[in-house]
Parts: sequence; structure tokens; C-alpha cells
Amino acid sequence: MGIILENTFKEDVPMNKIFIIGRIAKEAELKTTEENKKSYTKFPVAVDAGYTNKQGEKVTDFFQVSLWGKPAEALTPYLNKGKLVSIIGSLRNHSYENKEGNKKYYTEILAEEVKFLEYSKAE
Repeated sequence: MGIILENTFKEDVPMNKIFIIGRIAKEAELKTTEENKKSYTKFPVAVDAGYTNKQGEKVTDFFQVSLWGKPAEALTPYLNKGKLVSIIGSLRNHSYENKEGNKKYYTEILAEEVKFLEYSKAE
């Protein structure tokens, strides 16, 4: 357990960082925006929550991760289901209107760094 010192954080310095380690839950697909033709990929990462539910089953959290530009182009072929990765990024909140006209919200991690934590012999 860490100790937070009184003057560790300054009010005028915003911070939005997240670090997760988990397994890619679905194959990543490289896509391109219609507007400016920018490359991107989105993929879910499953993270063990560290506890079990009332039925004795492990609880898993799923985080949606997005990666943009050249990093997306370079890494998408290797972002395969089951791969153990670490992600450093920032949280982004988005909203949209569904078909019924209701406003929906979702949060994703905008990846700044993706590291592969295990490798197969072919890689």
C-alpha cells in the first residue's frame, strides 16, 4: 500500500493516465476514417479483476483500447486474440445518439504505448 504525500499533486497539473495488463479479447482490425483517411484500430483487453463473484467465478473487466496512425498500422497485425499486453494511455469519454435518439456514453483507452509481454517462437 502506498502513501500519498500532501504536496504530491498540484491542482494546476492535469493528469489522465491509465496502465493495464491483460489479454487481447478480439482480433484487432485496421480501419481508416472516412473524413481524413487516418488509420486506427480498436480492440478489447480483458483484465483479471482479482476476485471472484458469489458463484465462485473469476471476474474480468474489459477495456476498449484505440490506437491511431502509424502505430496502428505497424501493430495491428500482431494484436491477436489471447496475446498478453501492457497498455499505457489516457481515458477518453465519448457520446453518440442511438437509433432511438437516446444519448449513449462510452469510455475507451487511447493507447500511447503497447508492449507485448510474451512472444511465440515465430515472432
